[in-house]
Amino acid sequence: MSQTSDAATSETFGNRFAFDPQMASVDLDSILNYPPFSDIDATRFPNGTNSIATILRQDCRLRTYRPGDVLIRKGEYSNSAYIVLRGGVQIILDDLEFNADANEAGQFWSLWQRLVASVAGPSAGNALRRINRSARQTHLAGKAADGKLGLRDDDTRAQTYLQDIDAVVRGSRSEPITAGGIFGEMAAMTRSANDYTAVALESTTVLEVRWQGLRQLRRDLGFRTALDQRYRETGLQSWLHSHPLLEYCPSESIATIAQRAELLSFGEREWFVQYNRTKQADLSSKIASEPLICSEGEHANTLCIIRSGFGRLSYQFGHSHRTIAYLAKGQSFGLAELAHNARLPNINQYLPFQYSLRALGYLDLIRIDRETVREHILPYCRDDSLPASIDRPRLDRFGTPVDDEKSVPPDNLREEPLMEFLVESRLINAAQAMVINTDRCTRCDDCVRACATAHQGVSRFSRTGPTFENFQFTESCMHCIDPVCMIGCPTGAIRRDQETGIVSINAPTCIGCRTCADSCPYNNIVMEVVNQGSPARGLSSDNELPIVASKCDLCQNLAAGPACVAACPHEALERVDLSNTQSLKAWLAEQ
Repeated sequence: MSQTSDAATSETFGNRFAFDPQMASVDLDSILNYPPFSDIDATRFPNGTNSIATILRQDCRLRTYRPGDVLIRKGEYSNSAYIVLRGGVQIILDDLEFNADANEAGQFWSLWQRLVASVAGPSAGNALRRINRSARQTHLAGKAADGKLGLRDDDTRAQTYLQDIDAVVRGSRSEPITAGGIFGEMAAMTRSANDYTAVALESTTVLEVRWQGLRQLRRDLGFRTALDQRYRETGLQSWLHSHPLLEYCPSESIATIAQRAELLSFGEREWFVQYNRTKQADLSSKIASEPLICSEGEHANTLCIIRSGFGRLSYQFGHSHRTIAYLAKGQSFGLAELAHNARLPNINQYLPFQYSLRALGYLDLIRIDRETVREHILPYCRDDSLPASIDRPRLDRFGTPVDDEKSVPPDNLREEPLMEFLVESRLINAAQAMVINTDRCTRCDDCVRACATAHQGVSRFSRTGPTFENFQFTESCMHCIDPVCMIGCPTGAIRRDQETGIVSINAPTCIGCRTCADSCPYNNIVMEVVNQGSPARGLSSDNELPIVASKCDLCQNLAAGPACVAACPHEALERVDLSNTQSLKAWLAEQ
């Protein structure tokens, strides 16, 4: 039996939750004849639920776009990668002028959905969809007048498009993706926002691959090699072009940087396993177990730019290390030293790395050697994008402490304990942490009751959690920068909203396997018994009622936002982005 017929006739678990349940066997046969699938070693994917054809049926769907259609938008989240089968796509690196209008339309659309759903209820069905389409068309009609943005709408989906794609492409930095090329894979695999906008140049057919399927396909060495090579040729250059530090580098320099750069990964994507195993260990043991990327006192001969994950920036203090900062996507290590040394005429005056960089869990980065930085990056950087000269070095050119207070970086004494707390508890991962000021909180539980009222009588958070001084970081879904809860979901029931980044669970496709609950490092997902549900869901052992995963959804269906925040009578509760240290410090100062 062929792989296609095997996938088409078997009643597997995967087929019941397919990305495109209507995909026909003839479509599968067609896809398998296109590269890179035609070059895959099928023996690495045994027949049955793990065959190539079954993976394609489970986690892929064919999409057709017309010229100008926007496939993905810069700044939005994506759960999929895209492989071009026919036609071509243009990757636009600049922030497009129509983004403001499009975002306004998206916000209007989301608000409209919430308002109509609150009145009509979930059973409104086709009538609700017709009302929604009409509302979107009316709202966007005026926005299309400037010739940039339009909206095509049929009975299955609404499609944003550029009305004058040639003018937009001519006025923007862009890269073409032709048949056989792939895009969007970095954002999908790292569960992060897109760094560019993708627009169809002509009538184009793409295969949209959910990241779950992409993860399985990468087991094949040939597929993974082709993917990585294609990324270095196009995706990496696009990523480099979009980075603020390299904004003014000419295309020739970007191509050279992409060719010379090292793409490195440290730790495991499923970092929560190691974290759960070591979170009770002392700080010294934790730091010792983290992969060391660059060490203080070493020659500053490389620039590291983080693509995804988190890095620990620390300095030696006695027999241990102290954390002064954490680095996230887009941030760099080594630039201060390289820029400082480039200003010096004598190599004997060069300073070494002043701090150490370690991987916190999983870290994916680009490493660029010193000569390439000096030749192809620093000459094109604006002064305001470079760090100031290091006037008070902690370590001299020999790596020796400058004075007796060598271990204390300036202006970090007060922040250091907070930084240690956030890093050790991995709260740096939180985009929407629920933080309670315990000096203001009266324990009235209005927040808990409001949450229960908004969710059929069951509160989706517990007013407990780790504390730092007078702040409690409550056990409620934080809609993480790196939501590792999504990694093992077999049906794609837990996913990230394209526009808002909110991580939510689609109950009808949740089978109650509790993989997401076990993966969450913060214990913020629970298994909830429901009265009705699909027979495919897991069953509770006590009464055989269906169970599903449940967590905070930031009250997406409420126009006023999170009920817990709105209900607090003392303004003691806030949702805070802990991944942004500047906004965190500003919020703490207000408190």
